[in-house]
Amino acid sequence: MFGAPSARCVFAPRLTASRRNALVILAVRAIVFPLAAGNIVVFKSSELSPRTHFLVAELFRTAGFPAGMVNLLGHSCEDAPRITEALIRAPAVRKVNFTGRRRRAAGSWRWRAST
Repeated sequence: MFGAPSARCVFAPRLTASRRNALVILAVRAIVFPLAAGNIVVFKSSELSPRTHFLVAELFRTAGFPAGMVNLLGHSCEDAPRITEALIRAPAVRKVNFTGRRRRAAGSWRWRAST
C-alpha cells in the first residue's frame, strides 16, 4: 500500500491527521516529528481545508524531502469515516497521531487499542 520503508526508516508508515483550526502549525507538528524519527508520513488532510494542507505537504517536497516520505491524502466529508478507519486498520501503518475531536476518533481508537 505505501511501499517498503527505506533503510533510514525506524518505523513503518505513520498516519497523522490534523484538525481544521490552527491549520499550519498543527499540520507541520504532525508531520515533522515522525519525519525526524525516520518515519514515512501519511498525512490525512482535513476534509474541510484540503488546500491548506496541500500547501503544507508541498513545502516538504519543495524543501527536498524524497518522494514518498510525506504523503498527502485528501477526501470528501462523506468519505472521511470510511477512509480514516481503513487507514487506521492498514497493517502497514504502525503508529497513528490524531489531532481532533475525541468523539470522532473513539471507535477507531477502541479498535486499534484492542489489536
